[in-house]
Amino acid sequence: MKFLKLLLLLCSFLSYSQKTLSIDSVINFASRTYISKPDSAQYYLHKGIQLAEQQNNNYYKSLFLTKLISQKTRIRDYDSAKYYFKKANNFIVKNKVEKLYGDQHSEIAETYYYMEEMDSALFHFKKAGSLWKAKGDSIGVLIAKNNIANVYQILGNYKEAIVNMLEAAKNVDTTQYNYIKAELYLNISELYKEVDDYKKSKEYAEKSLEIALKSEKYPLDIVKAYVVLSRIFIREKEYEKAIEYLDKATVVVEENGIQKEEFRILSARSSILIANENYTKAIQLLEKTLKITEKNKLSNFEVFSMKKNLALCYSKINKPQKALALYNEILKTALDDKQLDNIATIYLGISNANEKIGNYKIAIESYKQFTKYNDSILGKDKQIAIKDAQVKYNTIEKEKQLAISRANLAESELKIEQKNMVIIGTVGFALILGLIGYLFYNQQKLKNKQLKKENELKTALVKIETQNKLQEQRLRISRDLHDNIGSQLTFVISSLDNLTFKLKEGDTAQRLSKISRFTTNTIYELRDTIWAMNKNDISFEDLQTRISNFIEKAKIASDNRKVTFSIASNVNQNYTFTSLQGMNLYRIIQEAVNNASKYSEASKIEVSISEKDNKFIIEIKDDGIGFDKNKVDLGNGINNIKKRAKDLNGKAEITSEIDRGTSVVITVSK
Repeated sequence: MKFLKLLLLLCSFLSYSQKTLSIDSVINFASRTYISKPDSAQYYLHKGIQLAEQQNNNYYKSLFLTKLISQKTRIRDYDSAKYYFKKANNFIVKNKVEKLYGDQHSEIAETYYYMEEMDSALFHFKKAGSLWKAKGDSIGVLIAKNNIANVYQILGNYKEAIVNMLEAAKNVDTTQYNYIKAELYLNISELYKEVDDYKKSKEYAEKSLEIALKSEKYPLDIVKAYVVLSRIFIREKEYEKAIEYLDKATVVVEENGIQKEEFRILSARSSILIANENYTKAIQLLEKTLKITEKNKLSNFEVFSMKKNLALCYSKINKPQKALALYNEILKTALDDKQLDNIATIYLGISNANEKIGNYKIAIESYKQFTKYNDSILGKDKQIAIKDAQVKYNTIEKEKQLAISRANLAESELKIEQKNMVIIGTVGFALILGLIGYLFYNQQKLKNKQLKKENELKTALVKIETQNKLQEQRLRISRDLHDNIGSQLTFVISSLDNLTFKLKEGDTAQRLSKISRFTTNTIYELRDTIWAMNKNDISFEDLQTRISNFIEKAKIASDNRKVTFSIASNVNQNYTFTSLQGMNLYRIIQEAVNNASKYSEASKIEVSISEKDNKFIIEIKDDGIGFDKNKVDLGNGINNIKKRAKDLNGKAEITSEIDRGTSVVITVSK
């Protein structure tokens, strides 16, 4: 949004003098440096206030105070903007400078707009409109309606946005100022894009560009028009045309020294990379662009789409944690501004990211939210707004044509001919309304069929996904039974065989006791597996307790071997694992300790858990005989450790040296 009303006033007072610093020259200097050199603009505005005070000119002092509101807003110094509004308001009211009653409210409304305080912005834009209307300023009313429409569009209230935009459009041809026309047409283009009418959006964007190119005084309008058109070409997959328009926009930025607006171009270029699935380069460009916007203190809604695209890219390159952090960050902005389209998209992204990291419960809940908001978009305000926009804009055009026809009629025409024209026009209008109604009915019928097919497809996909998850669950249970209960039962069988051989040696009771203990352990292992399957999540404290109990049992089973378990002080013990993560970590430690006990002949086995770079590091090492990995056939135990580590999105490193012991290190991202 541009500083419309005040520039209009400034243009009427341009009278430049190179010899002396007059009020007119101050206005000229401030206008030229307003965008490219805001600090210089501020200097000249303060100079203007001093000159106005010396000349006792209340109007110009009011004008410069009002201009300072806009200048402070441009550099995102909102506290100063509100300070100058209060100062300007007091001075204007006290000195009854009626010409600027509306201007000051319009400027502070723009401040609140960029602060994302939309209720306050709406209040002051409406106040400005009513003040301009009261003094018969039709151009001021046009500007106010345009700004009000912008606020409603951000809030997702398309109906009110269209109503106010139409009110502004009715009077757009009454102004001779091209920059007002250029901005209004661009806003209409953006509104049509929001309601998915890209043909109309392109039409009005081209109108805006055509008008903006007629004057070099408003380079920002040219840049905006180029960027809007480039995004339409991106959607139509005409990437070369989109790049051509962005290159033209870059030239305008560089020639006019408005590098602060470069973020619009960079953001559009990243969209081209995303459309071509070049996500890594898109991430690099978006991160660079966000640094520029942060430096320029842009508001959340100005950088919203960039953060949403960055989250999408992280999700595409399988970095769900980073994607999730960004989605959660922008969700609040979308909810506050009631952006139904974006809320639905964000919830879908959150669902996909949680599914990738194993948080299935959150993934399902997020997908439900996506369905809720997506249905709202398809079924309510947006479709109504589309039809309202088409019918009302067509009505405006017909009203203009009818007015022209009436103006050209000769006064001498008979009244009966005029009545016939009215009848013909009425019949034609009725036919058009009937045709529009018929088209709307057919379109809605087609939409219902499409929605029905989409729902059937979703149901089929859910069934397939459920079957896949059940199969994965069966495989996991099978592996757990093989890894734990299978090994224990094998030991029971082996002990029975030995018992048969050793009956004569008198140690039958002792061996039967060992068999009993291991059989009991088998039952405990089965309970552990069932316990994990029945939990949605496992706390770090719960996991620590399970591991400690296992270590104690290992100590008892190894009379001449020292088994220890330690947790580093920097470990976050409030962390919660999913049931699958917790059970996999427990089984990895169990498998590694059992392997060391059986084969290493070690005197000491150490189990430790630490944390580094936001990752858990689990190490199981012994001082046993070691082995040569190139000469030893690694069994199911080692392979299962690696498989479980991979399931955790982590990695397992196993190192061993002859007579130097063995170390198993598991690294798992949080």
